[in-house]
Amino acid sequence: MIEFQYVIAPLVGGLIGYIISSIAIKMLFGPHKEKYVFGYKIPFTPGIISKEKGKIADDIEIFISENLMKKDVLEKYLLSDNMKNKVRTSVESFLSVQKVNKETVRVFLSHYLKDEEITSVSDSINKNLSEQIYKKLSDSNIGKSIAHIVVENISDKLSSNGVTELLSLA
Repeated sequence: MIEFQYVIAPLVGGLIGYIISSIAIKMLFGPHKEKYVFGYKIPFTPGIISKEKGKIADDIEIFISENLMKKDVLEKYLLSDNMKNKVRTSVESFLSVQKVNKETVRVFLSHYLKDEEITSVSDSINKNLSEQIYKKLSDSNIGKSIAHIVVENISDKLSSNGVTELLSLA
């Protein structure tokens, strides 16, 4: 026959542990707002984590930025030749699959994004691309570049074939 002291002791210990653990969890994560009974604030409301979430988030941010996400570490790994090759290979693989599927970028994105999000991304890309093209064109004296190319071509034509070919171009 089983002696009850060997069964009751673990059951009582488990019950006490369960009750204490549930109280501790409720105290940590508990209500998000203060609770009152007869005008007196109930201790540990809001819960410690809920109450201190801003400070905890700031501390986590500092820890991550100081220990995990240092600029030199990121540059070392993200700008390494190995990582560049991996990205290049992935992009080339993706593009070759898309060529076989004959799927446009919009169709591909529609698997993952809503139409409004795709339109927003598209508009943003168009705007940024237009701004970059305008900036590059305005910074690079394109008129001067075209004029130099035309003069070089005319000079080449004159020196190689004479005036007759130049006149035939006009």
